[in-house]
Amino acid sequence: MFTPTLPNYVFCEKLGKGTNATVFKAHKKGEINKAVAVKCINKKVLNKTGSDNLVSEISILKELCHEYIVQLLDFTWDSNFIYLILEYCPGGDLYSYIKKHTYLDEPVVHRFLQQLALALQFLYQKSILHMDLKPPNILLTSSIRPKLKLADFGFAKCIEGTVNMDFLRGSLLYMAPEVYLSGTYSAKCDLWSVGVIIYECLIGKAPFYSNSLDELKSKIIDKNPVIIPYETPTGIPISENCVALMSGLLQRNFDDRLSYEEFLNHKFVDIEHSPSNKSLSISLDILQIAKAEEDRWRERYTNSSIGPRERRIANVMELRRIYENYLDGLSHMLAAINYETSETKRNSLKEIMSEKFNQVELLQQELNSLNSDFSKPMSNEDNLNILERECYDNELLSENVEQLRKFYELIEHNHLKIAIDKFTNIFESSYSLIKEDTNVPRKQLFYKELEYAMSVAENAKALMKNTDMKSLKKHRDSINGCVIS
Repeated sequence: MFTPTLPNYVFCEKLGKGTNATVFKAHKKGEINKAVAVKCINKKVLNKTGSDNLVSEISILKELCHEYIVQLLDFTWDSNFIYLILEYCPGGDLYSYIKKHTYLDEPVVHRFLQQLALALQFLYQKSILHMDLKPPNILLTSSIRPKLKLADFGFAKCIEGTVNMDFLRGSLLYMAPEVYLSGTYSAKCDLWSVGVIIYECLIGKAPFYSNSLDELKSKIIDKNPVIIPYETPTGIPISENCVALMSGLLQRNFDDRLSYEEFLNHKFVDIEHSPSNKSLSISLDILQIAKAEEDRWRERYTNSSIGPRERRIANVMELRRIYENYLDGLSHMLAAINYETSETKRNSLKEIMSEKFNQVELLQQELNSLNSDFSKPMSNEDNLNILERECYDNELLSENVEQLRKFYELIEHNHLKIAIDKFTNIFESSYSLIKEDTNVPRKQLFYKELEYAMSVAENAKALMKNTDMKSLKKHRDSINGCVIS
């Protein structure tokens, strides 16, 4: 039995042990404060597949340099072992972190997910699939405000498109169904694993958690949809965006699963507002522009608060755009706080954000009040029936009237996002048709109906933005929640 030794290095405690390798914390002689992780692979027990995986791991890691991927610092070998000298992550792994805290709060999961998504985006651009994404292979830089580092690229492979292999890569609990059932590999197999990881972070165990291998296999081959949770084990609701992301990732049929582009652009992932050294400057620029726009709006609105309904609707729509810009700026400021490592600077930014947040909440109240001016219906079923009769000789306009009915039904049943998307198409189509219409009474009636529909759509947007504000507030209030030891 040979003990791994490496010239010029002092081996400290054992960090982990696998089938073919043991990982030690170590440091160079005379550099005790510069810890590294040394993965020692026993050449005697390495079979052909293991050798191929090791060569692949080294070749891939040599090409990777990313903030959220464990860096390969060097590699060497002797007659008994191959040594990978890796970046050391003192916070342990995500699996242990979840077990220590039972489950993680959604804002913490969101922050971790942004980091994981940026690492996967980097790999995707290089056509690299990890193929073994799971909490034990995600390391943490510390126990206080930890950052993620994606590790263990032993199964990773460069793949473009979809390929079939005659052997399995990965861990069954996190493996996409198509991999287990048919050996089909694509970028979407990693996305399934991401869905499992999000689920496990929020609930404390994976969706296919089982007490036996046979039970696990039966859950993998089951054709029923994965049941997505709507609340944490303690009854805290999971946000609609988070539920939607899990649902999109945990589709058994990989054709129905989110694509990489859809994942990276998903509202819950929100890569646009991921923490970086540019977050603060972006935030301050956006907030400054929003304040200048608000000042100009107030000057104009004071002089035109009484006037045609069209003008007042336009004023509200402009204020809503300004409000959305404020939310964008605050989201970047939250990212800046999460990026900052100095406690003094973090506290200073928290004070600024709290002040700005209170201002935006007042603006939200004002906007809600203005929206209420347009809450009284100008339209009813009789009006739509009249409009329908007026359009009997114009098939395209008749179709748009029917689409307006469906729009109102969606609003009534609280399907706000679908309704707003539909209204955008209705408005563009109807406006271009009415513009060319020679029937003046019909044109005026249709304009009036569109005006009312626009106010309904604006109110729906207000409700959705209120939800965004609540989500932002939840993340703001949880900033200290990421300081977990």
